[in-house]
Parts: sequence; C-alpha cells; structure tokens
Amino acid sequence: MIKAVLWDLDGTVLDSRPGVFASATYALNTLKLPVPPDEELIEFLGPPIDIGFSKVCSVPQEAVEEAIRLYREYYTGGGMLEAVIYDGIADVIQLLRAKGIDSYITTSKPQVYANRILKHFGIDTLFTGIYGAELNGDRAHKAEVLWYCMQQHSLSREETVLIGDRRFDVLGAREVGIPCIGILYGYGSREELTIAGATAIAATPADVLSALNID
Repeated sequence: MIKAVLWDLDGTVLDSRPGVFASATYALNTLKLPVPPDEELIEFLGPPIDIGFSKVCSVPQEAVEEAIRLYREYYTGGGMLEAVIYDGIADVIQLLRAKGIDSYITTSKPQVYANRILKHFGIDTLFTGIYGAELNGDRAHKAEVLWYCMQQHSLSREETVLIGDRRFDVLGAREVGIPCIGILYGYGSREELTIAGATAIAATPADVLSALNID
C-alpha cells in the first residue's frame, strides 16, 4: 500500500518551461553564446543546471559558473514565476490526502526556489514536505533529493513512489529503490520513460490515480 507520493516539480506539477527558457536565454545572450532551438533546449529541463549548461547548451566549462549566476539573476528576478500549474494536479493531490497518502515535492531545483514558487501559486500547503537542491550545488541529483526526503520522514521503499516526466526521475528512483510512474503531459516522451524503466505511464494527472490503483 502506497503511503507517500514524491512529485517532481518542473514538467510534473508545473509547466515552468517559459521561465526556464527565458532564464537560460538571458544567460547565454549575456555571455554572447548561441541559444539552442527550443526542441534542443527542452533537454535543459530535468538535469541539474550545471549539466544543462555544459551538455545541452555547450557552455565552456570555465564559463558554466557565470552562466549559472546569470541564469539565477533572471530567474530570481521573476523568471521562476513564469509558469502554470497543470490542470488537475491539485485535485489529484487533494484526493490522495483524503485517502491518507502524503505528497512531497522532490526536485533538482534549489529548495528555496521551489518553496517560493509553490507559495506563489498557493499550492505549497498541499505538500507534507518540499525538498530540493542547495544553492551551493549540494543534493542536486535526483537520487540525493529522494533519499533525503525519505530519510526526513522515515519513508520505506515499499510504501513510496515517485511521479516524474523525465528519465532523470526514473533513474533517480531506481537508484534509491522505489518505483517511478512516468507522465506524458510534461517534457519527456513515452519512449524516454519506458527505456529508463518507468514502472507505469500516465498520460494525464487523473491517470496517475489509476497507475497508483486508487479510485
């Protein structure tokens, strides 16, 4: 019986693409580096930010730190709030709570940003806990965030599941030994999630309940 649902944030609870793309574009333009087209920049969503700049945007290693600083300059100035809540997410989380199942945010985004974003949209109180990376880069990888959340609340592997939209979520869940339901309304594809080893696929927020065997 599932007692805890861990939720990824970007692409799972919120469509944060506009603010992330704008922040990355601001950083790259300021550094006078080329901005990848949107179909490539989508890969920026999911991994830790340093990997996004070095692998997706081909930022030279010596400029990654400055790219991150510039990204955060725009992002904290308002870019983080350029997002929308996916329709139906709040209803699903409230239904889970009514069934005695707690929800937690587990994101590779800095925790201070996640707190501010969720409070801005008025959904922070839906979650029993909100967990993410530290600004200094600690706990940036998905498995680290998942494990930290599980430790803080004494969550067992047998009673915990992750909901996420990218392979990074699935692989992080596998690393800590919990199942991951991959969702298709976010930024990843069915192929990506299946290859990574998602235990189930949900096309819509409502389908998450079916994947959890909750009616």
